[in-house]
Amino acid sequence: ALQMSGRKGRIAAKIVREIEQRLSFLVNVGLDYLSLERSADTLSGGELRRLAIATLLAQDPPLLLLDEPTNHLDLRYQITLLEQLRQRCQRGDSVLMILHDVNLAARYCDHLLLLYGDGQWEGGGTAAMLNSERLSRLYHYPMRAVADGDRTLFMPV
Repeated sequence: ALQMSGRKGRIAAKIVREIEQRLSFLVNVGLDYLSLERSADTLSGGELRRLAIATLLAQDPPLLLLDEPTNHLDLRYQITLLEQLRQRCQRGDSVLMILHDVNLAARYCDHLLLLYGDGQWEGGGTAAMLNSERLSRLYHYPMRAVADGDRTLFMPV
């Protein structure tokens, strides 16, 4: 093993820590299997989305603006991502995102802004905003609330 001391050793240790931290973002989005030789143009849509998310999270911004971050992701990666975003909020960061899956929004969002498409909107706490009437208006399709233990799920009629 190569050991360095002094200034060069501190710089090398800092570089190693930074590389490990950056690689941890790939692990967190389930891309730890990618080789360094693999080109981004060979990635699937979901892998590209996860790489973009890892790139964003590595930058550690205090405010994340996300347009459908779960798009192209398998369910397990959707949940993993939304759990990571929840952790960011718990540490004091802010996340503003567009989600079209009302059940994921119900599970992970504290506040909602419903845009009805005709210039009208409503906003407020998630529990207060989600009901069959509002969602039917939002989706232009009848929606039903279904109680499941301590959660309410929404589905088309």
